[in-house]
Amino acid sequence: MERLKTLAHIVEVDERNLRFVDMDTLSTWTLEKNYEELTSIRLNASVPQEVQSLFTTAQNTSIYAWYSYDLYGVAQFVSLMCVEMALRLRFPVSKEKDRRRSLESLLRKAVAEKLIDQSDDELRKMRNNLAHPRFQTILMPSDAFSLMRMTADFINRLFANP
Repeated sequence: MERLKTLAHIVEVDERNLRFVDMDTLSTWTLEKNYEELTSIRLNASVPQEVQSLFTTAQNTSIYAWYSYDLYGVAQFVSLMCVEMALRLRFPVSKEKDRRRSLESLLRKAVAEKLIDQSDDELRKMRNNLAHPRFQTILMPSDAFSLMRMTADFINRLFANP
C-alpha cells in the first residue's frame, strides 16, 4: 500500500526504481537515465501550446516518480489526457450538439480523416482503464515511457505539417 512520505524523506529515491537495469550497460537505472529517456520524447512545434504544456506535466510527473514510484501511473494518465485534449483542439466544436463529444467519436473522426490508424483506438481503452479503475495499477517506468512515446507520436500525427 502506498503511504505518504514524511517531509524528511520526500527527496529520497523510491527504492522500487533501483530494481531496474539499463539494458545497454547492465547498470542500475538512475534518475539521469529517467531524465534522458523523457527528454527524448518530444512534441512537434505545430502542436498547440496547451497540449505541449500538459504533456510537459506528464514528463515532470515521470521525473518525480523517481521519488514516488506510484506517480508513473499518474504520468500515464496525464499523457492520455493529452490525446483527448489534442483531438478536441484538432476538431473544434462546430455546433452546440458537438460539445459533448466522446473520446471514441473524436478518434473515429481522426480515422475518417486518415490522420490516424484504426489501431490507435487502443489509446481509448488504455485511457478508460486508467480513468475508471477497478483496482490500483502500479506500472514499470518503461511502461510510462512507452505510453508517452506512443501518445507523442499520435499527437504529432494529428498536427503534422502538410
